[in-house]
Amino acid sequence: MLRKRITQNILIGIIIMMVSSLMYIGISIVSQAAPFQEMYHWANAAENMLLMTKIDDEIQRTVNWYENRTEVEQVISYETDMVNIEYENNDKSITEMILLTQYLNNNDVDILYSDSKTIARAPKGNEIIVSHNFAKGRNLEIGDTLRYKYKEQEFELIISSIVVDPQFSTVFMTPSRCFVDPDFFEANNIVNSMQILSVKYYDIENIDDAAIFAEFSQTQSDISSPIFIGYKSIENSYNIVMGIIAAILIVVSVMIFIIVVFVIKNTLQNQILNQYKQIGVKKAIGYTNTQIRNSMFLVYGMIGIVSSILGVIIGLPI
Repeated sequence: MLRKRITQNILIGIIIMMVSSLMYIGISIVSQAAPFQEMYHWANAAENMLLMTKIDDEIQRTVNWYENRTEVEQVISYETDMVNIEYENNDKSITEMILLTQYLNNNDVDILYSDSKTIARAPKGNEIIVSHNFAKGRNLEIGDTLRYKYKEQEFELIISSIVVDPQFSTVFMTPSRCFVDPDFFEANNIVNSMQILSVKYYDIENIDDAAIFAEFSQTQSDISSPIFIGYKSIENSYNIVMGIIAAILIVVSVMIFIIVVFVIKNTLQNQILNQYKQIGVKKAIGYTNTQIRNSMFLVYGMIGIVSSILGVIIGLPI
């Protein structure tokens, strides 16, 4: 009986530990201002992206218009093109559209990190950098090959790094932005048809970037309409994903918690029934009903407290 009770207590403790860990992670996600803002601050990311057809006069006018705004800190331009790439996934050949983008050297906006401390180095030659979301969703790893065709040429691009790209590290932002050598287009005589303008504001929390873009569209109505990727749209896409994850964790943990309550209740009942002799002895020597009841609950109370603390400690780094 002693061995059986020890095993039951250990199992109950492990389940409580798992529940508290899941609940802690779920509640943490909900209570955070948003992991999204931390990512933006961490990567010093631009808050707006303007995807434009490459017409030099329009590009320069757009850059000048934004740079003349007092709210805007910096505008940078990426050479890019919307292309089809091919890769292998589960022995199948998949073709998908991406924004093939030249990496910017000496760039202090839209910094890409391969982990919390390491800034991704620029790709060289036939290397390519992809975002975590793009890689995970397609089972791609460092060293895998993406094939790209331009006219009669075919390029095999080797994944050299998987990075955090704040604007494109969410499943809702497609096509994904992938980075190649800073001179990739020029070195291979490729004429790209698009540019990405990244707009960095001094204080995005206190301005309406969508209203600024609406003003731009009105005053520069003769410019080919750029595709506008706003701060709020990216923030909402992150919050939707994180909200779903948090909801699932909390619902699952509450369901397990309810099961644990019934398990503990039944275990206590069985333990009381099996210890009626000991209870009789305690009553005979002067124990009150409250003292006997508290002694029964003390064991499971300690298991619950210790297991909950361990669960939170486990959930903290996650």
